[in-house]
Amino acid sequence: MGDWENLPLELLVHLYSYLSRRDRLSCSLVCEHWRHGLDHVILWKTMIVHIDTDLMEPSTILLLRDYCKYIKNLEFGWAVPHRNNKWGPVKYKELTKKAVRFFLILYDSFIQISCLRIFNWFDFVSFQKVTYHLARFLKSCIEQLTYLKTFKLDYFILSCKLIDSILTSKNRCLENLDIILKETSWHDHVIDDEQWCLLSSACPNLKVTLVIRNVYHYGELRLYLKQSMPIVSLSIVLPRVLDRGGRCNFRKTLNLLVTNYHRTLEIVDLHVKNENEILDDILMMMLRRCSKLKSFVFNGYLENPQVLKTYFSNIMYYYMLPNGFPEKHLVFNKILNEEIEDMKHKRVQFTLMKRSHNAICSLLILN
Repeated sequence: MGDWENLPLELLVHLYSYLSRRDRLSCSLVCEHWRHGLDHVILWKTMIVHIDTDLMEPSTILLLRDYCKYIKNLEFGWAVPHRNNKWGPVKYKELTKKAVRFFLILYDSFIQISCLRIFNWFDFVSFQKVTYHLARFLKSCIEQLTYLKTFKLDYFILSCKLIDSILTSKNRCLENLDIILKETSWHDHVIDDEQWCLLSSACPNLKVTLVIRNVYHYGELRLYLKQSMPIVSLSIVLPRVLDRGGRCNFRKTLNLLVTNYHRTLEIVDLHVKNENEILDDILMMMLRRCSKLKSFVFNGYLENPQVLKTYFSNIMYYYMLPNGFPEKHLVFNKILNEEIEDMKHKRVQFTLMKRSHNAICSLLILN
């Protein structure tokens, strides 16, 4: 092999950082020196595992067993959540076996991680055993994860007694709780006000980031939006089609958000795709009442963009237009004040960024 077997470890580590887990495993079989190069924290500090694809590759389990001691940021979930409908019984059984082994390794290794993210998780009937071992791993490891600072997961996972495990654990370092609430969340498991109060007391620095996707009915959301939730960042994405009742309910929902969280909200991101949803008055109320607001993005329709002038004197207006160059498809043209009146019922993106006492505002006309 010549000088290849004498490459400095620093160079090997740098080269390995560009390789997939499968290629890293192949390199580790070349010689002892190359294998030793894999034993470095920078290569394993962050590990992302897709249950339905990565676990079918043997290198994931083999490397996890040897290097899980270095993992500080762990993310796992489904790459394609609905694809399992086309799988046969043999693949169900094989994947279940590998997923259970994955969680058992994590359970037995007593890993200390600072960031844990569970994404695209669905409670498949065909993988009840996998869900059971996920719950077992989470409920047992929360007790030992005394340094966990960031936890990202779906609402239904947190509400299924996992919040009780956090409350009874010794963890007092939890600072960021990122929750996704979507149409597949379970209505049978709702975290009540008392539990949120206990969690805030147990973790005094806790900040909640809430992402709501395609859930907009007031009667449904008010079950989840408890006043004691310390929500700092809020993102709402609505479907393109809303019924009449849905539009009315959504306005009530925004009023509820302002009432409950105007003292804590720092970041708001609203994506309203329905052109009949006009929220000028609600937006102005949010801007006035949320005193800690640092970033506000609204992507939707305004009845009168000029209404923002009553609150921001320095707002800038732009049009997004094609510019004719193949390598650059769009250009932003500044709009004169007298042209603003022609922009009613246009889809816009309003952005507000606050830095200290200064506010930078822009209104982008999208169509």
